[in-house]
Amino acid sequence: MGRGGSHGGNQYSSFTLVELLVVIAILGLLTGLMVPTVGKAREASQNGVCLANLKQWGTVTMTYVADNNGTLPCFDKRSWYLALWQDYLYPSKAFPAYFGAKAGSFPQEMEGTIYECPRMKKTDPSTECYRSYGMNSQAGNPDTGKILALKTPSQVALIAENRASSDLSPARIRARHGSNCNVLYADGHVSPVVLTKDITNGLKNIFWGTN
Repeated sequence: MGRGGSHGGNQYSSFTLVELLVVIAILGLLTGLMVPTVGKAREASQNGVCLANLKQWGTVTMTYVADNNGTLPCFDKRSWYLALWQDYLYPSKAFPAYFGAKAGSFPQEMEGTIYECPRMKKTDPSTECYRSYGMNSQAGNPDTGKILALKTPSQVALIAENRASSDLSPARIRARHGSNCNVLYADGHVSPVVLTKDITNGLKNIFWGTN
């Protein structure tokens, strides 16, 4: 007699323990195969958000430049982060008072805005987790900050992923998306770059606008 039986005139079947274990094993295998895919999709989504942030930074920065006779906001006495927040992004909202003083945190007011790379909290040490992006002061004339002084703006970094400071520098530039660092260039285009020794060891490189 097989696994089928009769009860009240109805036929029914049931799983054996072996069959149940096989089903569980298959589900476990499928879950294991899906987890890396989901993780990669999440990272790709976060990378897309970061690139979109930088594109928006490009728009607001160039608006500032147009309104200030060609001068970059990193030459504003208030600091570029504050200047763009107050004048263009959130003029009716107070800038986080502890933004520059409280390492190991990220202001709630900035979460989900273009100030935050969504990968930052997963990749940066907790002692540095309070800056996502920095602006390259070398991208303009060293005396006047005029962006038109650049000969090859498509190769010069303007804003990029940075750590622990709003001033972009070889020592602070950061790759949060695998080996890539997302960069807004001075001509307004956005693309990732692999941080080579030429970029991280000093300023004598076209990337910094000094060569």
